[in-house]
Amino acid sequence: MGISRSDEEIIQLNLVTNMLEAGTPRDRISYKNLRYLAAMDPAVKSISGFIRYAIEGDVQSSTAQIHVIDKGGIAYDLTSRTDRDPKLKGSKHLVASKQEVTITRGRHDQRIIILVPEIKDKETVGLTLLHVELEEYLTEQAARHVLEGYKDRFTAISDYITETEPTFRADILASIPVADLLFAPIEDLLSYWNHG
Repeated sequence: MGISRSDEEIIQLNLVTNMLEAGTPRDRISYKNLRYLAAMDPAVKSISGFIRYAIEGDVQSSTAQIHVIDKGGIAYDLTSRTDRDPKLKGSKHLVASKQEVTITRGRHDQRIIILVPEIKDKETVGLTLLHVELEEYLTEQAARHVLEGYKDRFTAISDYITETEPTFRADILASIPVADLLFAPIEDLLSYWNHG
């Protein structure tokens, strides 16, 4: 089976290229997750490191374990929690269980990370963690594009805002830090419209 032009364009995006260069097998990334990565690409200023994990056991049970299999960039010298406690838990468990790319902030080091599940035969067999730096702000149009493509966060935000505001002013997106747009609790964003 061939690759379409749009698929080829996705694979050439910086975020996807870095993930593949980290060793993540292309055939283990679902099309939906490639689309999420493509949507987030304009929001990512740089990628500074990666960690690849193997997952052993049933992700849906409490017995699955996770082990580092490779790392690079700023992550090379970092000690992973999984070195001392290999239990699959927290955000890594959530990503493995839902099989969806997720961007978040690490609880211990506060670094912004993108977690990408590696799926084989409908089972999550690994994770790729990318350390990223986000753009500080995006234009209204770029922010809308990113949010529409990443888990339809644009609709979630606009629906929440219009619960209490008469209209959704999309121009306010340009005044919100990108990190907040992508992963702050949606209720925390309401203040931008209250004061916009």
